[in-house]
Amino acid sequence: MSLEQAATYNEVSKISLQKLRYKDKKAGRSDRFRDDKVLLDFKNPFEIEISKLYYKAAFIAGSEKKLIKELSNELGLRRDSLRYYFKYFSFKHFKKAQRIKVALMKYCENSLWGDIEI
Repeated sequence: MSLEQAATYNEVSKISLQKLRYKDKKAGRSDRFRDDKVLLDFKNPFEIEISKLYYKAAFIAGSEKKLIKELSNELGLRRDSLRYYFKYFSFKHFKKAQRIKVALMKYCENSLWGDIEI
């Protein structure tokens, strides 16, 4: 969607989106803005992808507790923080969200049940 449409939809000013796009470009982020287009949910672009991967991995693990334990050991993050992330699916730190996404993908690929579609 265009910058103007995203500003109207999310009830923010166009200039704030332009500043955010500049900061993302400077930081090397490319998940919220592509060319002159903005994602509809630019505040939390990983929510849909990570939620699908999380539910698939939780199904494979058998319980959320087991999955969070294994991910915390692999990523070096506290279990409480991972629980919070997966409870609200709010990933504000781009690099941390990417690490979690990659860890979930590897977890699903390395299991016998990795080809299950959810």
